[in-house]
Amino acid sequence: MRAEACLRAPVMLAVAVLALALAACTLAPDSAWHGANLLAESHAPFDSTAARDALQDLRATGADTVVLVSFLRQEGPDSATPVADGPAALEALGAAVDHARSLGLRVILKPQVLPARGWAGEVCAPGDWFGRYQAHLAKLAALAEEKGAWGLVVGTELRCLSRRPEWDAVIATVRRHYRGRLSYAAHGIEGMRAFAWWHRLDAIGVSYYPSLGRDPDPAALAVRTRRAVDALVAAADRIAPRQPLWVLEVGMPSASGRLHRPWAWQDLGNPGVRPAAGLQAEVVSAWLTALERPRVAGVALWRWSTDPEAGGPEDRRYVLQNKPAQARIRCAWAGHCPEPES
Repeated sequence: MRAEACLRAPVMLAVAVLALALAACTLAPDSAWHGANLLAESHAPFDSTAARDALQDLRATGADTVVLVSFLRQEGPDSATPVADGPAALEALGAAVDHARSLGLRVILKPQVLPARGWAGEVCAPGDWFGRYQAHLAKLAALAEEKGAWGLVVGTELRCLSRRPEWDAVIATVRRHYRGRLSYAAHGIEGMRAFAWWHRLDAIGVSYYPSLGRDPDPAALAVRTRRAVDALVAAADRIAPRQPLWVLEVGMPSASGRLHRPWAWQDLGNPGVRPAAGLQAEVVSAWLTALERPRVAGVALWRWSTDPEAGGPEDRRYVLQNKPAQARIRCAWAGHCPEPES
């Protein structure tokens, strides 16, 4: 038995060394990435021809990454039963991963809880909420591993749950199924400070919609977005100084009255809200400039639609397509800028 054990030892050592090497390769230092969150419309699911066209349009802006958003719906913040889309939706999501990768895009999967009333930050997980959530993340992690997704977000803006001990089991479950990069999308700087599990993840992530005042002048926007990024970087340095910083959401709806509250989306359909596509373009351009920092390892704008015809000058949502913002993004990322008017 001793002789046999001695013979096995070098083999076991070699296997262990190989496993460590593979892990190191999987999570090697990365270059900074930039892209957008892609949301599926009911008439343009992730596996549709429309979604393929929308991904191609995103790639044409110079984006190198797409964040695919997977929703879990529930009746309200106090519901104990988050419901994920079924197997067909996961299959469609997998098709989107395949197509995005065929275009040369990195893919990050991001689950988001969507209550019919309220918002994700008010969810406080009664009953077996975490058990249901963990079961869905296990499926999402297995899909990410199978399809070669580059990253996975374990949660988005779950403010009320930031310090819950159940995250330990959730993250462990995801790690068992997926070997790539993990992050969490905290709700602003306060959410970053409140989340207690950064040490278990590979990047510190944030959804960032700070107030930008009321002055739409581009020079004033440049100052305010720069200061906002200064504050974000300083917070990340204090909270998780060794981890890359991913800005997993940033943007503004193309609607009047949103510069000082870019997070406000519930009333965008009201008749009194006017379209403001030009202002959205100025804000997006200011963010792209301000976020060009060595500390910022990734930026995902909010948002891109699977419908390539979405948006347009009268659209008041966060959608970036077919608006001046799309041209600004292409100028910043691909260097294809419109000729100045003479």
